[in-house]
Amino acid sequence: MRSLVRLTLISIPAVFAVFLASCSAASSNGHLQRSGMYYDTVVTIDLYGKDNDVLSSAMDECMNMCGRYEKLFNKNDTESDIASINSKKTGVKVDHDTALMINESLKYCELSDGMFDISVKPLTDLWDFHSQKGNIPDPHSLNQALPAVDFRQIFVDEKNDTVTVGENTAIDPGGSAKGYIADALAAYLSGCDITGAIINIGGDIQTVGSKPDNEPFVIGVRDPFNKEDVLIPLKLNGQAVATSGIYERSFTAAGKRYHHILDPESGYPAQTDVESATVITSRALDADCLGTICILEGSNSALSLIDNTKDTEAVLILTDGSVVMSRNAAGYIRQ
Repeated sequence: MRSLVRLTLISIPAVFAVFLASCSAASSNGHLQRSGMYYDTVVTIDLYGKDNDVLSSAMDECMNMCGRYEKLFNKNDTESDIASINSKKTGVKVDHDTALMINESLKYCELSDGMFDISVKPLTDLWDFHSQKGNIPDPHSLNQALPAVDFRQIFVDEKNDTVTVGENTAIDPGGSAKGYIADALAAYLSGCDITGAIINIGGDIQTVGSKPDNEPFVIGVRDPFNKEDVLIPLKLNGQAVATSGIYERSFTAAGKRYHHILDPESGYPAQTDVESATVITSRALDADCLGTICILEGSNSALSLIDNTKDTEAVLILTDGSVVMSRNAAGYIRQ
């Protein structure tokens, strides 16, 4: 039975959720916060430290990095590396970060035997999960797109920073790019003279250090059935957390709900008993990919996967409202 916790915390949306439409900044002695729109989602960064000038300089660099990654990874930007790969196909020269992000993503494509697949763009282009009306593709269009969805048609030469994809293959890095960016920002901030940071990229969260009082950061897992409430508070101290869910981007047609996490084998939204999957681990990219895999695989396989993944835990909220957790996830819950 679910125990509802009503707290004022940082609430994790499902992946790809967009909260704000404008930039904001807030600062106080030893704390600086700034938000902005990057990669079609909201980035919010909180920095803590003793020197406000150091915080301001570090924040400026973080936002510059976000702008740089936006230009590399945004598939909707015709000048981005991802758009260039999708249009030029063969031997496309890219930034080293792009090659590395794709290679890291491909590891999870392999791990899930293609259930998680970054070449899913031919399918996502057929659906419309950005409006309440939505779009259900006709079976013929789906059948034509399915053969192109195959991560094995993506080839990365990390030494020369080139990428080649199949003739009809196209990359959609939405399930991993935000995590990669959060990890990159955390790596930069770890070398700055700050005490701690929270990096929130559309719900992919990476923490650095701790709060000024040495207490862990508290991150709330949203109740997917009542989005204004926090269901479970997590305490983090340098860990990453990401939530994938079928409740944020979806539409209903003829009484049936269609969500944005697609099964690469059928082309339709995955049949799953997991409403949301929150993964806690050391890297945001890992949490991002594993969260999506948990949705795709369903709760039994997901828990087995997480329990066999080092230093990784998960909290799954099932479609019937029940909550199940990996073996040691309870250690992250704030009592």
